[in-house]
Amino acid sequence: ISTPPSLTTPSFSPASPKTNDMLVASTTTSDVDGDQISVAWTWKITRGANTCVVQTNSSPLAAAGTRTASLDLSQSYSTSSCTGPTPPASINPNKGDVVIAEATPTDAPGLSGTLKSNTVTVANTAPTVAFGSAPSSANEGETKTYTFTGSGKLTAYLPGMTPDHV
Repeated sequence: ISTPPSLTTPSFSPASPKTNDMLVASTTTSDVDGDQISVAWTWKITRGANTCVVQTNSSPLAAAGTRTASLDLSQSYSTSSCTGPTPPASINPNKGDVVIAEATPTDAPGLSGTLKSNTVTVANTAPTVAFGSAPSSANEGETKTYTFTGSGKLTAYLPGMTPDHV
């Protein structure tokens, strides 16, 4: 009699991912019969009241041990199998989104073990700014031009402006 394989609850690296990180889920598989094991991965994202599948992948059959799968949080994903009142057509993982990794082991005879899952919340990524050019000097009363590039949510205020003007 063959028994189904098993695996540990997936863990995440980094443990507190930010919006542009590569998120890696890891699990350790085992099989009392010594069969080779593959792991089917399902990645879901919960935003508000909606939870959607954004990626599925599978590891090849191999001896028991560690299996990993990754999700690039800087990418936008088409959604499927959504639950919730207003499911989005696509999701780019963002601050506050909950990422779910589900892992299901299957052994060489085709027996599937119990699905295990874990969640992690996407943390904020601080915005960055880099000056492309700036005048070497400035005197009082002169108008100068500065150019810059940035990523993330950047907010700049001119004298007399409030956040309502941006």
